[in-house]
Amino acid sequence: MTFIRKSDIPRELQDPTLRVQEWMFIPCLGLRVGLGLLLLLSQNHFIHRVILGVLALAWLGFAFKLGRLGLRVWKNYARFLLLIGVAVVLLGLSWPRHQDWLVKPAGLLVIIDSALGWQSRFLTSNFNYVLTNRGLSSKSLLRL
Repeated sequence: MTFIRKSDIPRELQDPTLRVQEWMFIPCLGLRVGLGLLLLLSQNHFIHRVILGVLALAWLGFAFKLGRLGLRVWKNYARFLLLIGVAVVLLGLSWPRHQDWLVKPAGLLVIIDSALGWQSRFLTSNFNYVLTNRGLSSKSLLRL
């Protein structure tokens, strides 16, 4: 499984604040899809409140990372903040009463964000493959 090695991402685009192994991206992806499916399929308002708390904490953490790292990493923190921010607002609006028509789109946004995260990783890995096989450096292309 070459797509989960750290060397697949150009060194200039790696997240220097990452404290876990690179293969942990896959369980995180599954966790986000699972949270989205719980929002889509569950009718339990308590579970929706717990997921709201988890998403709000993740949003704050990644907002801090975006402020610290900027846009020069392979992870698209701005996309995450936008999609999960809208999901948090939708879940927050459904807080007083259980309103399914607000919860379902929030679940869909969480799943879309995880799918787009997988796509970002795929594109960045292929970008590195093309650069190394053509003898180009990613640093020289980042200067363009």
